[in-house]
Order: sequence, then structure tokens, then C-alpha cells
Amino acid sequence: GGGGAYPSVDHFYNEFEMWGLDGVTEKDELSLTLNTTENGGTTTPFTLADPVRAVDVSDPTAPDFSTAIPYHFGGSTSADNVGVGYPLDAGRFQRGESFTLTATRDFRLNRIGWHTTSVTDAKVHFKWTQGGVDQSLTLDAVWSIDLAPHNIVMDANTPLVITNVSDDVDEIKQRIALRYFIGNLMFASEPTYDMSGSGGLPQMFGVNIAGAEFDNYSFLEALNDPEQWEYYEEKGMELIRFAFRWKRLQPTLGGPLDSTQLANLQAALDLCEQHDMKLILNCHDYYSWGQDDNYDFSVSIGESDNGYTVTNAHFRDLWERLATEFGDHPALYGYGLMNEPQASDADWAATAQEALNGIRTIDMDTWVILAGYGYSKPHNWPEGHTNLIQVTDPADKIMYEAHVYFDANSDGQNYQSYDQEDRTPTSFIFAASSFINWLQATGNRGFIGEFNVPDDGDPRWMEGLQLFMDQLMAHGLSATYWAGGSSWNENSWKIHPTNNYQTDRTQMGILEQYGANANLPTDIYVDNADPVGVTTQGNWVSSVSASGYYGTDYVHDDYTDGVSKWIRFTPDLPISEIYTVYTTWTAYSNRDDNVPIDIQHASGTTGLLVNQKVNGSQWVSLGSYAFDKGTDGSVTISNDGTTQAVIADAVRFELRPDLPREVIVDNADSSGVTSQGTWQSSDSAAGHYGDDYQHDQNDGKGSKWFRFTPDLSVTGDYTVYMRWTAYSNRDDNVPVDIAHLGGTATTTVNQKLYNNQWVELGTFSFYEGTSGHVTIRNDGTTEAVIADAVKFVLDE
Repeated sequence: GGGGAYPSVDHFYNEFEMWGLDGVTEKDELSLTLNTTENGGTTTPFTLADPVRAVDVSDPTAPDFSTAIPYHFGGSTSADNVGVGYPLDAGRFQRGESFTLTATRDFRLNRIGWHTTSVTDAKVHFKWTQGGVDQSLTLDAVWSIDLAPHNIVMDANTPLVITNVSDDVDEIKQRIALRYFIGNLMFASEPTYDMSGSGGLPQMFGVNIAGAEFDNYSFLEALNDPEQWEYYEEKGMELIRFAFRWKRLQPTLGGPLDSTQLANLQAALDLCEQHDMKLILNCHDYYSWGQDDNYDFSVSIGESDNGYTVTNAHFRDLWERLATEFGDHPALYGYGLMNEPQASDADWAATAQEALNGIRTIDMDTWVILAGYGYSKPHNWPEGHTNLIQVTDPADKIMYEAHVYFDANSDGQNYQSYDQEDRTPTSFIFAASSFINWLQATGNRGFIGEFNVPDDGDPRWMEGLQLFMDQLMAHGLSATYWAGGSSWNENSWKIHPTNNYQTDRTQMGILEQYGANANLPTDIYVDNADPVGVTTQGNWVSSVSASGYYGTDYVHDDYTDGVSKWIRFTPDLPISEIYTVYTTWTAYSNRDDNVPIDIQHASGTTGLLVNQKVNGSQWVSLGSYAFDKGTDGSVTISNDGTTQAVIADAVRFELRPDLPREVIVDNADSSGVTSQGTWQSSDSAAGHYGDDYQHDQNDGKGSKWFRFTPDLSVTGDYTVYMRWTAYSNRDDNVPVDIAHLGGTATTTVNQKLYNNQWVELGTFSFYEGTSGHVTIRNDGTTEAVIADAVKFVLDE
């Protein structure tokens, strides 16, 4: 039992076969146990019971049960029992009939669905106990009743009594049948969601990297576009479903795997390992072999065509070879045997069993993922997969895969508007319900291999996506969004970012709420008294004599001159990201005013000096830096060169994904731009950044310069780029000075070339703030010099 004021995500209940309803046998009671991930795992039994008829409903607001006769649940028209079932002729809930719903935890009923007809004129009475007080409500029985405004919260272990109190005695008009109900488990505090998933399998969300299933782009990205992997890691995506084509990987049936394609798969797995991701090998061939890059032919497994006969043994051979190559790779999550197999349930089950048997001769540890036949739609589980669910695995590591789309064709390719698709919020909760309910009832593991929504400007799509993700999260299912990949077709449901990874798709704003980084701490503290993360050289003395310290105490260097001491604070950072670093001390007149502090970050070490006579008992910023995940970064306080007491108390690392990685300074900006001499604005040549560019009018040689000064938010290494409008009258030896942390570097650029491009000047270290700059000069030039814009990109 249990309850409270804090609701879970919506949970959906239908598929009454899972409750024990078989459409034939009369039942006096139906039950279902819901296993969800709230608070580390929550088990809630539900019961449908007390079916009766002949209730006196002459007063629809107060049904009289003194005349009630015990009855049964059933799905048979001939039995004519209390109607729990779908469609209508599989069960009838008629005037004067009643049943109860009970849960072992407080439960809020948000919506209930009835099967009705165009002539239905029925009413339903609800009676329940809420907070120990009896409540009741009478409503018209429509296709879907929104109960949320009525706040029906059933006390644990007390029944909600549902009675058909229709006014009309016409059997056709007052007859309905229960289709589903949706509600929330109630908790005493805000529930948390355990990501261990079903069967102890870690729950992960991620994306499909698409391209190789059609045009082989994805393989090239694995090698040549590592930035996309960094992007998805940053967004907390942990799982990559990675497509390949069978014939491309194995040009000869039963023959060796192509070395180039094998190397590409290896590269993808290695990139996943590097970025703390897992990868699913996904044979994206729809139950066939032979479709090459030119779409010449395709031969289904079990058939002969084009001089080829493709067998289950060939398919087994493919997966045995892949298991041999990659079975022990730490980034491998699962073998996705076949995407959307276009075969009968029986044929696909036989093929899958053969491939699984082959894999298990080599690898007993990796999950084998079995997609539903056809297009892997979730609505026909389990009855549509009676053979597939009989596939056996000696390792007990089968995962079943479904694909969920929200357009009329359920293929995610031809979305109309939200209204044209006839979507409602309930549509997104329903979407995978049959699949989820079957998994819940049988204890099987599930995976949503593909899903998407369009971004057409209607926010209801994103609200629906959030409801859908809530369902997956609450039931422990992993899922990969279709689709990402920089070479994947441009469309409204693509998840890949735009603007050189600077602009997220709207859908990613929803997905990342469920990713690995969704619940990261915003601040990581390392205190001098912590048992880990603190190392020292020399003797540091604990003290509490000065007030305002963090934690239980602070330490000082015992006022010892000439003895080198240091104390190092090493955080265990959850992700590679930008952090603002702070430290705190107890200030006093005997503290040193020139205490050295070194910050070790992803770009190197930055040294600072702080005055510990002032700013005591507050978090003093030491700057913002990029840090790698883990324990590579640190802050070291030393007493080198000091003559008074040095204090070490605590260090704080504030997660700062909001800080810009890229800063552009344009010639027309109101700040960050200074010049000497007269420069002329122009927009006559194409290819400039912003509204215009400046030129030196090809005079005053040796006396003019134009300076771009960025206001950087992060200390670190930046790659510096410059652009100009190239033309034949531009100078080919323009001097450019880059003032950076280590001094000033000078280079020259040829402005006759590279029009409308960001030209790299090099990578340099800069402090945050405005100490660095880029200066374009016309010294030694004989033709026009252009000043347009400069870009600084943080090297992470």
C-alpha cells in the first residue's frame, strides 16, 4: 500500500487478456500486477472485481445495490457478461451492471475509454473513497472521458465502483464496453525513476545514425565526422543503433566480411567506447540479401533469384562472423539481427533462431534483439508473434524490438498536420501500450528501435513526444530515435543538429531530458576533509578557529615559510563539459595576499594568484574551463612564494553547458572592435559576414590596423578563424597578429583567395575575458586590405 500527493507519470491499462480475460471463460475477478521503475522499482497489483447486474439505477446519482445479482466478466457475446473487452461485441457493459477497480496504492484515474457507437446514449456512475471520504460522480459515457478535472484519487485497497446508470433502456443505446483506463500511482514524495530497466538491463536512450542502410554515408561519418559523436554524448545519448547492409558487408554469401566495411564498423564501436556510448549492430535489410548500392536486386531469405539462393544458414554465417569480430568489444550493446523483417512470423522466427544459435556458439554475453516481423509495429503483440516469442536463448538475453510512429501509416515518413493525423495526448500514451503490457505480463525485455515526431511548428507534437518518453522511462524500455546522422535526408523529424552542431532540433530538447545527463548535479564539491579527491604535500593543519568555513573545518599551511607545500582538490566530474571553478577560504589579516592556485583542465594548466586577506567565506570564481569527464582535472593550492598563512578549504565545480563555445566578432559590432586610421565600409563584394566589411581604401600603408577583441567566457585553447571578401585587387600578404595567453603570433593571409570562407589562423590559448585579440594591419601591403570578421572556437 501507499500513497500521497505526488503522481507518477501516466500509466496505461488495456489488453485485458493480460488481466486473465480470454473471451470465453467466465471470470469473477481479473488482476494485473504493474511493475514500474518509480523509486527503484514499484510493484502495484490491480484488481477488477465484483461484477454484478440488476442494480437499481432509477436514480443515476445514487445506484441502489440491494437488488444486485452476482455476475461475471467475459468477452463472449453469447455469454453477455459485464463488458470488459474490445471491440464492443467482445463484451457488454449494460444498464444496471457494475464492477470495481482496486489498487494496492493510492491511484489517480485520469481518463477512461469506452467502446461506443454513433447512437450510444449512456451514463456511468463512479463512487470511490478519497482521503477516507466517500465521493461520487456521474458522467456521460463517451469514447474517452477526461477525468483529470475531477481529481478522482482512489485510496489504496478501496474500490472504485463503476456502474452503468444510463437513462435509456434501449439496449443498443446504453450498451458500452471498457477499452482502457489511464492514471497515476501516487507517492508521498516526488517519485524518482530507476534507469536499471527491466531484467536489470540499464535503460538507455539514443539515436539511429542513419545513412549506411541506403547510401553508405554512415560508415564514412564514423571515420570522418567524429563531431557528431561528441554532440550526442554531450546531449546524454548513450545508445547508437548503427545500420549496415548485408551484401555490402558480406559480398559473397558464406564468404569473408569485406575488410573496409569491417574497419568502418570497428571505427563506429571505437568511437562509442571513446564517448561512453553503446552500439547496436543493425542489419538493415528487411529480410533480404543482395541489394547493392545501385538497388539492382534483392533476394529474400529462403528464396532464389538472380542466380542466388539465400538460406538461414547464410544468415547464421553472417552473425557468427560478426560475433567473432566484435563479441568482446566493450561498446557492443546488442546484435540487431534484422530491421523490419518482411516475412511471416513463422519464417522470421526460424531464421532468428538459427542466427541466435550461431551467435551463442561464440558469445553468451551480448543481447540478441529480435524485431517484430513486418514493420515491427507495437500493436500486435503478442498474438501476431506466436512463433517469434518461442525463440529460445541459452543465455536468456533476448530483447524484443518494436517501432513506433505517429502518422496514419505508422511509418514516420509522411506526416500531415497534428489535426489531420487525428492525434490527441492519449495517442502518445497508447502508442506502445500493447507491446509494454505484454512485456509487463511476461517479464520479457523490450526495446523501441525507431520512433519520431515531426517539427512543423505545432508544439503539440513535442508535448506528445514527452508523454511517449514518460511511458518508456516508467517501464524501463531503452529506445533510439529515428534518425540522426549528418548525411541523413533533411526532413521535419530529423534529430541531427544544424548550423555546424550549434543549433539543436526541437526534438532533442525533449530527448535530452531523458538522457544520461538529465539529472546531473549542477555543482560538484571537493572539501579538504573528503576521504577521496584530496592529496597533499607537506603538513596541513586542520582548524575551526576562524568562522565561515565550508564543511567541518579548513586547513592551513602552519605558517611555515620556505617549506613547499600544496593541497590538490580532484573532482570526479560526471561529463566532459565546461565548468566554472570556485574556491573559498576564511579571510583574516594574517593570510597571504598572493596565494598561487593552478587549475588543471582539458587545455592545460592555468595559474592564478588570490588574496586571502579579503573575500572570505564566499565562493570566489577562478574562471571557467573545459574539463574531461572523470578525474583528470584538479585545483592545486600551494604556498610557494608566500610569506603569510595559506588557507585551503574547499573547491566547487559548477556545470556550465550554457557558456558559448564559439564567439564571432564582426566589424560592425558595437563592442570588441577598434581601429587606427580610416577604414571604409562596403558591401559591394559578395561573401562577407554580417551586413558589410571594411577595407583600408588601399592607402595609408603602414599606419592602419583593425582589431577584433572577443569577450570569451572560458579559459582554454581556441582555434581562430578569419574571413574576407576575396578579389583580384586584394593584397596577398596581409599581416595578422594574434595576441594570446603566451604572447603574440603573427601570420599572413592571401586575400585574393578563399572568398566566403572561414580561414583558420591557428590554435592559441586565451584567458576568459577580453585580454586576447586579432589585429589586421596594412603594413607592407600594396593592394587593398579587408577586415570582415573573426571567429574563436573553443577546442574541447
